[in-house]
Amino acid sequence: MTVIFKDLHTETGLKSLDDHLSGKSYISGDELTKDDIKVYSAVLERPRDSLSNASKWYKSISQQLAARDRGRMENNDEQAKQQPQQVPKQLSLDQLEQIDSDHAFALALQEQVFSLCSFENLVSN
Repeated sequence: MTVIFKDLHTETGLKSLDDHLSGKSYISGDELTKDDIKVYSAVLERPRDSLSNASKWYKSISQQLAARDRGRMENNDEQAKQQPQQVPKQLSLDQLEQIDSDHAFALALQEQVFSLCSFENLVSN
């Protein structure tokens, strides 16, 4: 069953959400689904406490999404620690020439910047 909520930024829209959530913890089903996330993203802020069903639902979804995001961040950090940096054992001549060329370009650019920003140039202007 598809449930459509309109105007969730208005009191009337939030009231329809509150009514729908009466006796429920989620928009559809017994666990967090895409429906909850879609509706959550349409609600601009936590509904006031007088809309108790919507307010509790909003707080619950906020906490679940925050916990899920923290878990993902911790997983990514852990994976980064476990995966060694992949450094090629041997660079080809073309790769070495490109690195050397890039380095030479960076040094030349740095020299030009320093000469433009030298103390003498700043004082004379």
